Amino acid sequence: MTAVSEIYSRGYCDTYAALYIDPWPAKHAANLRILDFLLDRGPQTRWLDLACGQAWHFAHLAGRAQMTGVDASASQLAKARIAAPHATFVCDDLRTFEPTPDAFDLITVFWGAYCYLADWSQIATLLTKAVSALRPDGSIYIEVLPIEAIDTFDSSSFAKTTGFRSRRAGQSNHWIYRDTGGLHRMMSPPTRCFEALFEGRFHHVRVHDDGCFMQHLVAYRRLACGRPAQADPPG
Repeated sequence: MTAVSEIYSRGYCDTYAALYIDPWPAKHAANLRILDFLLDRGPQTRWLDLACGQAWHFAHLAGRAQMTGVDASASQLAKARIAAPHATFVCDDLRTFEPTPDAFDLITVFWGAYCYLADWSQIATLLTKAVSALRPDGSIYIEVLPIEAIDTFDSSSFAKTTGFRSRRAGQSNHWIYRDTGGLHRMMSPPTRCFEALFEGRFHHVRVHDDGCFMQHLVAYRRLACGRPAQADPPG
């Protein structure tokens, strides 16, 4: 895993909103529409956001849930605490974080933050722990960054404006991305891997395409009993 805490330094975090929040209104509007649907149990809903960053989503939905954010960057969390003083924040690595079983009604992962993990095994381990941390009928909402989207990034208006570039490692699911924070080493399994992992554990698994890079995957209402999640990618 790339040293996320080193990339997301104080200087980089000061410019983060201008790069990854302000230019993406359609994506964030899709987030709020889906979250409005999922936060249907009132303010007692317990919501865990993994790799919460600067807590944009918590800030815009204050009062809708009891919110807990986890991030490996102390600099990001410093800004999160200002943006969402009503929330609880934990500084921890996604590889080692151990959420309490059966504790949450909603777990989210935005901006494909799982991509920083080294391989599918680490991603599957994280998501398996997330499933276990849900109460029965709880849901998971992940913004999936499919590997196919990486090939089109360099032709996007965002890349042209910023000069940022990505490069896929051959035909593998690994890629690198360079911006003002430095070199990001990433891994993007196909969306079908996530669907297969959640299949049989939830009432419904749906993928919504926002027309840009992200696919919004919602595993809706965890079943009280279901098969163990897969540790290996399908196919």
